[in-house]
Amino acid sequence: TPIVCAQNGVENERLARRIFDKVYAMLVVMPATFLEPGVVELHATPKTGLLDAGRYPDGVDDTIMEVCAALTKAGFVARPDARAMRLKYGKLLANLGNALQALCGPDDARGEPGREFMAELQSEALECYQADGIDYASGEEIGEMRSQAWKLGEIEGGRRSGGSTWQSFVRGRASIETDYLNGEIVLLGAQHGVLTPYNRVLQTTTLFAHREGAEAGSYSVEQLQALADEAE
Repeated sequence: TPIVCAQNGVENERLARRIFDKVYAMLVVMPATFLEPGVVELHATPKTGLLDAGRYPDGVDDTIMEVCAALTKAGFVARPDARAMRLKYGKLLANLGNALQALCGPDDARGEPGREFMAELQSEALECYQADGIDYASGEEIGEMRSQAWKLGEIEGGRRSGGSTWQSFVRGRASIETDYLNGEIVLLGAQHGVLTPYNRVLQTTTLFAHREGAEAGSYSVEQLQALADEAE
């Protein structure tokens, strides 16, 4: 049975490969909002998302070519890529801010203090990548791929808000993805002796807030910065 991993992070492929022989990694760049049952708002136009994919850990074959062809016919940009994990490690850099949106709200996360906090998250990740010899696509490269595939469009009565972790908070999901985003960087740091206080603070604070039933936007960037300063 072929298994295509179409989630954020880079852990799914590792877990699936323990059980299945044919595992595929898929980059997912798709501005979808899912806050109530039966309603998914997809803000991308003219294509509905970017879903390049390849075999795990690398390569392409007939199966993933067929999958990409079917997705392309369905309105996505989906191209076979022999180094799909490189794309997913690049996407992970952007997803490090998902928990920041959930804790502080999308608007505050995009403000100047939020951007500075995000820069520290990514700086830690890049140091871990270098220590582990991980190849990754740059933010500029993925941004160019996205811009060629789609741009944000308008939905009457709908507004693109936060990303996947923020949506999990709003929907009251029983689990969140943070352990496999910021937690991935914390794990790499532990393996290679790289300090990751920003990612660790964001990971643990998000897990605590989620466990306590906190609403999205319950923290300020300044609170997180103070925790990170203390951790350093």
